[in-house]
Amino acid sequence: MNKYILLLLLCCTTIFLAGNPRTIYVSASGSDSNSGTRNFPFKSIEKARDEIRKLKKENAQQSFRVAIFGGKYFVGQPIVFIAEDSGTDKSAIVYEAMKGETVRIIGGIEVFPSAFGPLSENDPVYGRIAPSVRSKIKVLDLSKAGISDLGKLRRRGYSYRNEPSPMELSINSKNMQLARWPNHGYAKSGEAVDSTGFFYTTNIPDQWKEEKDAWTLGYWRVGWAEIYSRIESVDTVNNIIKIDNQSGSKNNSLTTIKNHRNWCGINILAELDIPGEYYIDREHQRLYVYPPDGVDFQSSEIMLSMIGENGESIIEASGLKNVTFRNIILEKSRFGVFTANDCENIIIDGCRFKNTGNTSGMLSGKNIKLLNSEI
Repeated sequence: MNKYILLLLLCCTTIFLAGNPRTIYVSASGSDSNSGTRNFPFKSIEKARDEIRKLKKENAQQSFRVAIFGGKYFVGQPIVFIAEDSGTDKSAIVYEAMKGETVRIIGGIEVFPSAFGPLSENDPVYGRIAPSVRSKIKVLDLSKAGISDLGKLRRRGYSYRNEPSPMELSINSKNMQLARWPNHGYAKSGEAVDSTGFFYTTNIPDQWKEEKDAWTLGYWRVGWAEIYSRIESVDTVNNIIKIDNQSGSKNNSLTTIKNHRNWCGINILAELDIPGEYYIDREHQRLYVYPPDGVDFQSSEIMLSMIGENGESIIEASGLKNVTFRNIILEKSRFGVFTANDCENIIIDGCRFKNTGNTSGMLSGKNIKLLNSEI
């Protein structure tokens, strides 16, 4: 064969490979020991990513499409993309849901309704729950469910923007409310006792003395600077609440308590009293929930957030270039769902970020596009 014709054929082959992506398939019912074909898909996105790394060594100009079948993909640690996982200007890499299918990447754990039982009179906190709602409460023994990482409440809010949330409960994709008072809106504090204490103006907090880990959410100085603070004591004789006011803001300027401020009590078992509220007893490793109105609890999808205790996101990309993520739902974390650091030519198209504990996405770099998406 004429050497010029051979050269032309080789060039055309290279262009064809770059312009026609090689498809790798992923399915929640697949296996990472499979070949990644449509009939024998991988189980995880990480395996597809690793397969692309290997194939790129054989042909650096090849473009790739990772086609993900609909389903729930539970991840126990971040899906990490680095510079090695990049495409090129002419051969991009796409991770996308199969047409018409719903792909959910979930940074949590699913708990089935059958694992919940009724509140028993022998329960160690039975007496702390309002008698009027005891028959409504569902109880999950977290230790029996194999869940030990319960997270913790932290000082969050103004000057503490990057703190993860504690483990959160969702039912049918809607986050439930950590038990609080008042049930809606805020109460108004009385006079400030000092920089860390205030008079309360109702007898409701009198029943909080037995609470193990009660907190306040308060706008203690100005109406735009909120802060979560742990309750150190409830003085029922003088009607004074003292809070832990160790603050990282300048001179405690925005967390020092002033008079007549908006506040609420939160993470309070005694206030588990309306549908949609829940409480996690970390001492006895149990979750208590008052199921929301209008749902069949026994057929509900129940999830607890897990990823993010140390500030992780579900997808973490660093130095990544020329990659598209399309029509994917990222949900349920204690922190965020998508972090991109020093990335370039990244497209996030038709995606949904939901039920995060802090931020949804933190995107930095050049030419990063968030299109047709919902947060």
